[in-house]
Amino acid sequence: MFSGTITALITPFEAGSKGTKIDFDALSSLIEWQLDCGINGFVVCGTTGESATLTTDEKLALFKHVVKNVRGRVPVIAGTGSNNTAASVELTSSAKKCGVDGVLAVTPYYNKPTQAGLIQHFSAIADVGVPTILYNIPGRVVIDISNETFNVLADHKSIVAVKEASGSAAKLLELAQTVGGRLELLSGEDHMTYFVMAAGGTGVISASSNAIPTAMCSITNAMAEGDFNQGREAQLAALPAIKALFIETNPAPAKAVLAASKRIACEDLRLPLVPVSQQNREILLDTVAVA
Repeated sequence: MFSGTITALITPFEAGSKGTKIDFDALSSLIEWQLDCGINGFVVCGTTGESATLTTDEKLALFKHVVKNVRGRVPVIAGTGSNNTAASVELTSSAKKCGVDGVLAVTPYYNKPTQAGLIQHFSAIADVGVPTILYNIPGRVVIDISNETFNVLADHKSIVAVKEASGSAAKLLELAQTVGGRLELLSGEDHMTYFVMAAGGTGVISASSNAIPTAMCSITNAMAEGDFNQGREAQLAALPAIKALFIETNPAPAKAVLAASKRIACEDLRLPLVPVSQQNREILLDTVAVA
């Protein structure tokens, strides 16, 4: 269902609005460019989309806009997870009405639930009946979803995939063995795409592909065709750009590159995020080709 390079879309803002107004025209153009580059899907209102500072009304407007513009050409996945189970369920229900193809549910942050709590939280979201991707990113949320918990959740009929961003090769291999054949495995870290797919994964949900869609597609396309040598070379070729695109907190670097290429009107973010520093901007734009 979910495979290849799936872009975790940025949320562009109108120039001069200081991040207060979403630039839907720029978003439409960005979607078409991404599709022309071969992107296989979109996540809307994920971390890269600054979900933490978007209102519920803005999220629903973004879900509807992307679904309308994509017109069924690739899957559209709504970021509906939070650390509030009831709010996540409500947003998932609303996203379902917007016509999304799936939802991405991040591990609850700050609350520090037990594994038993995680099972109940994710099950409640999946009970809405939308194909659900579990997002494991302990570096941002402290809690790590255990492979035992993944094993339990894999039996839920609406839980279809995992976005894995723990950074642990051992966990990755064990997870692939645990859920293989039951859940799709997607990389949550761009620099790990080759390794995840070599372990049996189906692709990546990528922040870097906002700025380097062709390079990220080269990795996933080669790996999907079973060409591990080409996949490795494509991953190596993309590494300098991927590293530069995380020189500061995502999505500030991606927005800087897209603004420099005139694909979005400005690189504004919502506080507490700020644009890339001048020193790092020079490194970033010297490393990532502005297309």
